[in-house]
Amino acid sequence: MAVADLPVTILSDDELIGLGGHTVSTIRRLIPDHPWFAPLVDDVERQIADMNVATGRDPASGFAENVAAADEARDAAYLELRATVEYRTVVGTAEQLNAAGRLQAMIRRREYSLHSLANQRQSVETKALLQDLSSTPAQADLTTLNLSAVVEQLRTAQSAFDNLIEQREASEEVKRTSTPSV
Repeated sequence: MAVADLPVTILSDDELIGLGGHTVSTIRRLIPDHPWFAPLVDDVERQIADMNVATGRDPASGFAENVAAADEARDAAYLELRATVEYRTVVGTAEQLNAAGRLQAMIRRREYSLHSLANQRQSVETKALLQDLSSTPAQADLTTLNLSAVVEQLRTAQSAFDNLIEQREASEEVKRTSTPSV
């Protein structure tokens, strides 16, 4: 199967390549050298290389690995916040239980499993959640549960992710607009 044979998706090229890379790293980490999965993983890696060539991406630039690492850090920060809030809905004083319930409702208004969304949509949802958590009532609830640092960790992870995406886009724009010297 060649890149041209791939079905059309709602994912951008970057998201598709990132998803393939994440899938490969997960399978290699969880099931190393499995006789069924090893050929599949090798094929996905070849397809990623073909996509990089077709889209003009330079994986040697290191952006793909850095973006994947930043995405994993953002996912971990979100999951820590979500799990801690869920835990606090059943453990604590009445005031803490109420605060956790309000925060949980706020998280659930957004895409609850936002860590599994494509990068662009995840960024939109994470920023919206962070905006929600910046409100005065949410800040009071975060203080009650001592979770302000966890939210700041998510904010920092999202910012680091955004900075990497901006750097990659700027780098790719320079490559597109520069003319080769003869």
